[in-house]
Amino acid sequence: MTRDRDFKSVVRNRMAKTGESYASARAQLRPSEAVEDDQGLGRIVGLETRYIPRAVLLGGQRKLEPPEVARYMFRKVVQWGRSSNVYLQNGSRLYLSSHDVMEYATPECDSLEDLLAHSRAGERILQDLANDAEARLAAEGVGGNVTLRRGGPTMACDENYLVSSTVDAGQLMTGLIPFLVSRQVLVGAGGVVTNGHSLFCISPRAENISHEDEIVRSAHPYADAQRWIRLEFHIGEANVGDYATFLKVGTAHLVLRALEHDSAVGTSLTLQAPVRALREISRDPGCSRTVLLEDGRAMTAIDIQRQYLAFTKAFVETQGGTDQERRVLNMWARTLDQLEQDPTKLVKDLDWVAKWQLLQERGKVLSGVEALEVDGSFSDLGSDSLAQLNTLVSERAVEDAKRMPPPTRARLRGEFIEAARKPSRNYTVDWVHLKLNDRSPGTIVLSDPFESKNDRVAKMIASMRSASSD
Repeated sequence: MTRDRDFKSVVRNRMAKTGESYASARAQLRPSEAVEDDQGLGRIVGLETRYIPRAVLLGGQRKLEPPEVARYMFRKVVQWGRSSNVYLQNGSRLYLSSHDVMEYATPECDSLEDLLAHSRAGERILQDLANDAEARLAAEGVGGNVTLRRGGPTMACDENYLVSSTVDAGQLMTGLIPFLVSRQVLVGAGGVVTNGHSLFCISPRAENISHEDEIVRSAHPYADAQRWIRLEFHIGEANVGDYATFLKVGTAHLVLRALEHDSAVGTSLTLQAPVRALREISRDPGCSRTVLLEDGRAMTAIDIQRQYLAFTKAFVETQGGTDQERRVLNMWARTLDQLEQDPTKLVKDLDWVAKWQLLQERGKVLSGVEALEVDGSFSDLGSDSLAQLNTLVSERAVEDAKRMPPPTRARLRGEFIEAARKPSRNYTVDWVHLKLNDRSPGTIVLSDPFESKNDRVAKMIASMRSASSD
């Protein structure tokens, strides 16, 4: 099977015109070729994770509060980027979204492997900033450990999926909600919440969702709005392990494929009260509690997930799928089976199971406050929690992703930034635009997020490199 990116562009152009899935469009264009070894999703996906620094004790009664720590960490970023909102050479975005919240948005990815690598690369980049801040504190003679917590108190990690504009976004979201509400048994971050007393929840994020509209929303696509819409999953959580992240995005992609083909397939699972169901499922680590559907049936989260798995698997069998998509289906089925039989077998795969077992092991000596601390430290960057979970992406891939963008529009952005920084050109970038501020006309609009080659960008980069060598 060819991996030629130019051919993939042709496939995506056909998708935009016909509304076909990636696999179907590719099969129509090259029906004689096998598809099993293609690892692309044919969809742009991305994660946006929040990180909050913990207060730094400086000795005695003095300490740096989280907002001060955040500003201290971002000094280096502001020095070279002239802003606390920057795009990096690997195509990602790094910024302070509020006084003490840092956010890392992965570049546009069209494969699960790239997404995993770039999500982990973001953690390394932030850890590097934390280490640099520690070194400067030590040089100033005050010392202190700088620690970042994934997701913050609500474990927030927004998910972004590009879908064809030919589908009805409202119907798509209606079909998604039962899937997203029940999916927490697969991908919940797990955590202790206080609601009068300490309570373990599969999904801490569930406790912060108060309305159905907060679960999934339609947003500006940062692309050609005639061809795409972007769905934001605000229900997402910051996972430590690769397995949960792989399942989180992989299953969502497959459900979207099926719903894009027939948006009615999820309507039979509509919930009576999605927000209430979200919390009831979250507060049941045994995964046996039932929630009510609109038609009066009572189903567990695992039951609902099995329904989505069944129609998604049937869709792939009839419409075609990649080797990567079949891997997701197999992992999905295996995880549901083990959740029913013995969830502890998933202790090295699922965040919430690992955290639940850790708290169970230490429960006899933990007070509510201590349980909260054990829970929180599991999500700290630099803790040993990642080593306790199975990994799906290599160390080399993560290190490469710190500086190398994936082969999407992010590559053009990353190469532009690299070229502009070397001669210290005055430039501005965002998801769609590349601009040299000292050149007129100097703005290039990139409305296709799959595009990794562009003649105008290549010429601008060549011009900058030529100028820097003079």
